[in-house]
Amino acid sequence: MRRIIFICVLAAFVAWPVAAQERPGAGRIEVSAIPAGGIFFGSSSTGTEPNFGNYTVAGAFGWNFNRWIGVEGEAGGALGIKQSVDFNGEALTSQRTPHLFTYNANAVFNPFGNDQPFVPYVTSGVC
Repeated sequence: MRRIIFICVLAAFVAWPVAAQERPGAGRIEVSAIPAGGIFFGSSSTGTEPNFGNYTVAGAFGWNFNRWIGVEGEAGGALGIKQSVDFNGEALTSQRTPHLFTYNANAVFNPFGNDQPFVPYVTSGVC
């Protein structure tokens, strides 16, 4: 027990302060994981399409060429689950909803640069 106390006291007096700081703003490479989300299909005005929702997962990757311009891509999906579906005013029980896959790619422009704590941006892309 005395040895543990000695090591703790020694560590407290020997510790050296660290002065490293991260740059504020976005980095050169950005990786994102989106572990939970949702997609919902509401009933149409004519009532001929089903009303249902699914859970989604996704991931994104971004790369900044410089402090103003970058690209990003995102891919995700929703697994079909068994649920009640409202269709033509009728509740269909234990129906499997469709599996869905989404993807997009964007060009990103940071008009004030990405080396700030708050980074506004403009994006344009394809789905």
